[in-house]
Amino acid sequence: MTKNQQIHLNKLFKNALEFPLVISELVQLHLPEHIQNNIDMESFKIEDKFCTEEPGDNSFCNVLFSAKTKNSEDFFINVILTKLSGIALSLKLMKFKLDIYEMYLAQDNGSKKLPQVFDCIYYSGEEEPENPLSFSDLLKHVKYTN
Repeated sequence: MTKNQQIHLNKLFKNALEFPLVISELVQLHLPEHIQNNIDMESFKIEDKFCTEEPGDNSFCNVLFSAKTKNSEDFFINVILTKLSGIALSLKLMKFKLDIYEMYLAQDNGSKKLPQVFDCIYYSGEEEPENPLSFSDLLKHVKYTN
């Protein structure tokens, strides 16, 4: 995919996510049923501050939604279009979640727990993605002997 094609794909991706029907279908496709049944679909809001595009090669584009459960608990859905995989993607997601949590804590909403952040990742790379299943899969493990 050329750089120009990726830029157009990123714009299409972001524009599509502005429609409530697309958000509803995204929730139905990617979230477990017990979570779907507890979501206040009217509460979805795009968090503009956290909608980013990777400068240069346009390898990462995301749209962050804040929403509430029917019990008024906060949560986020981070919808991502990326060519990244493996360690690069895992670290980017980790940093992104820390930024979301810092923003959430700065709002001083009185919560004693951090909200759930669901990542919905759409891979647009040309090679087979390398994705670890857990953070510990990224770490080198030192073998200790007596």
